Amino acid sequence: MKYRLLRKIVLLNIANAVLASSAYAGQCADPRDSYNNYDNNVRHSDIRNIQSEYYLMSYSWAPRFCQKASKRSKQPGAKNYLQCHPSKRFGYILHGLWPQGKKSGLGGYPRACAGDQPKIARSLLNPYLCMTPSVWLLQHEYEYHGTCMPNAKLQTAKGYLDKALAIHRTLKLPKKELGNNKGSYSWWYNNNQSLPDGAVKYAKKSKEWQFCFDRSFTPMRCPGENQFMGLKPDTITDNNGVTYKQDNRQESKTTLVVPAVQTNSDSRGCRIKGNISKKALRKWYFLPSHPQYRSVKIDTRMGERCFENEKQAISAGWKKSR
Repeated sequence: MKYRLLRKIVLLNIANAVLASSAYAGQCADPRDSYNNYDNNVRHSDIRNIQSEYYLMSYSWAPRFCQKASKRSKQPGAKNYLQCHPSKRFGYILHGLWPQGKKSGLGGYPRACAGDQPKIARSLLNPYLCMTPSVWLLQHEYEYHGTCMPNAKLQTAKGYLDKALAIHRTLKLPKKELGNNKGSYSWWYNNNQSLPDGAVKYAKKSKEWQFCFDRSFTPMRCPGENQFMGLKPDTITDNNGVTYKQDNRQESKTTLVVPAVQTNSDSRGCRIKGNISKKALRKWYFLPSHPQYRSVKIDTRMGERCFENEKQAISAGWKKSR
């Protein structure tokens, strides 16, 4: 008797969990969102089957997009109804999870790796509409970016969108639009403790916030960018007048914040110099014991920087100069 009762309780809990999951998955679906012409026509010239070295999550502010969208496109059954109808309250939405090319930026980036794909069933797309409220955009992102994911499981529509949703759920998003300023960067880092220094960047042209991930989908510092604005918030100044950035979440970790241009005369507080070669764009760090240390100049406008220790320099992508 006790066994039967226990079994009923377990089955009831499972059923409730499934119902709750289904309710969450479909809570942004709307029967009036009947837009059906969402299959993309991928041309052969669109295909760039290039291996990716890292990934980018990009978020757009829905009200900005909807302000420019036509009135007709926001009507029930039209392309932008779900995202833009006045009854909806979407803020930042996921534009896409994008495989990128090489970290150096050379050689381009992958795109539509498997060519044209069949239309995805709307029932399969419903669980992702709170993340990306557009069946057209979900189909587009899968065909142009999902097919370039690193393995066969993630190259299916469900595998790709599930991965995007899983990462999406780890990020806390603001309820208002953030501009490109230090206060906005502070908000992202203060509210998303898993993001390392430099993992956030702002795309000025599209006005989108973007986050970088390595090949194992772990947050990482974005490559190839001047990350001065992307540093974590809060600074402290020591007795010698040298300014460091203090990470409130890990009090033992500090990063030197250098002036815009640092030369020999004003870089006395630079313990380890991170220099970028002008021709090959390779990142080298110089210890005080290096014979060229005194002649190395640091220009943060070029992405160069100072480090507190070798571990910090190596984790940021620099190599020890020979």
